[in-house]
Amino acid sequence: METANFCRVRGAGYVIAMELFTLETARLRLRPLTLADAPRLHELFDTDPEVWRFDPGYARTLDERVEVIASYIEQYQTHGFGFFAVERRSDGILMGQCGLTPHAFEGRDGTVTTEFEVMYKLGRLFWNQGYATEAAQRWIDYGFAIAGLGRLVVCPDRGNSASLRVLEKLGFRMEDDWLVPGSILAFLENPGGILAP
Repeated sequence: METANFCRVRGAGYVIAMELFTLETARLRLRPLTLADAPRLHELFDTDPEVWRFDPGYARTLDERVEVIASYIEQYQTHGFGFFAVERRSDGILMGQCGLTPHAFEGRDGTVTTEFEVMYKLGRLFWNQGYATEAAQRWIDYGFAIAGLGRLVVCPDRGNSASLRVLEKLGFRMEDDWLVPGSILAFLENPGGILAP
């Protein structure tokens, strides 16, 4: 299910209102992040070393968390989507974030392309309950059917076994990263090819 809502992005002395959307699954609501989400995400992500160990590898301050969310909001302007909040539908609690985000990907032949990753991060209280897989699957469906992406490329750390399990459940093909030792490249092709958005 998709529902529309609006995101207000502040620029140099102006505010842009842009229509965004909310995605839903059986248990989850995926909605655009706002700066008001920063304290809760800081609490979930930046105070627990097990949560930040692989991404970003250090604890962010609250101000840094605000900056990160602001960068996600800028992605909404560029791509119309990005990292969204993950809320449990039954009680509205904010559990983390998930979405599609662009990155520069260097192929074996040295060519650089813009690819999209499906990324997910939840507070530890919400691990091992299938939430990350459920949220990521909804974004994969959106990325292929609505955004028309040809494939998704994810670059997890080899030691991040929980993330690797999620990717395996989602059907990603894994191989060693030829540029970053200790990392994996995970690929998922759009079964329908590249579709017009």
